Amino acid sequence: MRHNHRDGAATVTTGTVGGLAFIEVGNTGPVLDPDELPALFEPFQRGREHRSDGSGLGLAVVRAITLTHHGELTATPRPGGGLTVRVELPTAPGTGPPGLGT
Repeated sequence: MRHNHRDGAATVTTGTVGGLAFIEVGNTGPVLDPDELPALFEPFQRGREHRSDGSGLGLAVVRAITLTHHGELTATPRPGGGLTVRVELPTAPGTGPPGLGT
């Protein structure tokens, strides 16, 4: 919620599809340039319009947990502003993306 606009919206969706469990979180925060996204997943990095006192670790931790559990992480800027982040994790050993082991 800290990266959302005042009176903005946030969504959380969960489910399973094709042997993967997923959680998808979206908000209506500031407009993000797709070129900015990779940096947001690096430790201590925050977006251009950082309005909070956070340390810039949140998405880096999400990435580390996702990779540790052989999952996939995607982030997509929303057209009117904000971000949708999706984490997909295998529901059973050996069902993650190819080449990531069990």
